[in-house]
Amino acid sequence: MLKLVTILGVSLLIVLHELGHYLFARAFGMRVHKFSVGFGPTLLSRRFGETVWQIALVPLGGYVQIQGMGEEADPGDGRGFKDKPRWQRALVLLGGPVANWVVAAVCLTLLASTVGLRDLTTPSTELDTVEEGSAAAKAGLLSGDRIVAADGAPIADWDALVSQIRSHPEQPLLLTVERGDGRVDLTATPARSGDHGVLGVQPAARIIKYGAGAGLVAGVRQTVALTVEQTRLMIGVLTFQRDGKLSGLPGIVKTLSAQAKKSFGRFFDTLATLSIVLFILNLFPVPALDGGRLAFLGVEAIRRRPVSETVEAWVHGVGLVLLLGLILFVSVRDLL
Repeated sequence: MLKLVTILGVSLLIVLHELGHYLFARAFGMRVHKFSVGFGPTLLSRRFGETVWQIALVPLGGYVQIQGMGEEADPGDGRGFKDKPRWQRALVLLGGPVANWVVAAVCLTLLASTVGLRDLTTPSTELDTVEEGSAAAKAGLLSGDRIVAADGAPIADWDALVSQIRSHPEQPLLLTVERGDGRVDLTATPARSGDHGVLGVQPAARIIKYGAGAGLVAGVRQTVALTVEQTRLMIGVLTFQRDGKLSGLPGIVKTLSAQAKKSFGRFFDTLATLSIVLFILNLFPVPALDGGRLAFLGVEAIRRRPVSETVEAWVHGVGLVLLLGLILFVSVRDLL
């Protein structure tokens, strides 16, 4: 049941992303032929106005079909995507990522006023997550442990702990751990990742609960902080300065399900983080993504004339194939 809820949650993020495109397209008078929830053969469909709304067989995301976007606009119609000014086309492309950002802000605002928000500014050395099969798990570290010293040196905060772990790749590291009312000494050997060590742990966070009014401010502030945090993380991973890996749908479902088992507050917190990740990823200048299409608009603005439709279609087509191949690869890797 949790996995089904998780899959539906991920699908909802993608559907709301497409809804953002739809709302901006309609606001600028573009004709939208179809809005699909899911992919594949149609299960149910109904026309409202000039748009066909459908539910498809595979409930993983969805898509919106705007006239003139990926197809030729009707001659003389004037309502196609490419018939509109560049600024309107840019806002239509930004509508999807913006929708994901707003969804994250709504989730975090609701959490702030109910169960509370994680304090991202003061991560402690208490462990929240210990990855299965990691060096930390092999050493006997548990969720809830607080690491207070490494090789006899006091550990004041999470950054100090990370520094010790990174400097001991494949080298034994004696950790003094507060567990319950006592202390235990455990020896962990961080795995090697490049030229530094990794342990496979995540910090616990202090939870702060806000009132209704303050919850809105806190939710938006947390969304901004999360955007900055995830952007830095992605840049660090892409430049090989931080550890991390891409996850496919199986990995995402596993992570979200694990959080849902702890509490629905943790589930929505993680869902908000995923929504921010979608916001950032879709702005990358990668063909077939919104950022790639925005890049073509930028080239058009510089050249003061559109890029050849054939060239653009070919670039996005190749990008889509490569993107689907990457998704398939990481999804299969998650299952192995």
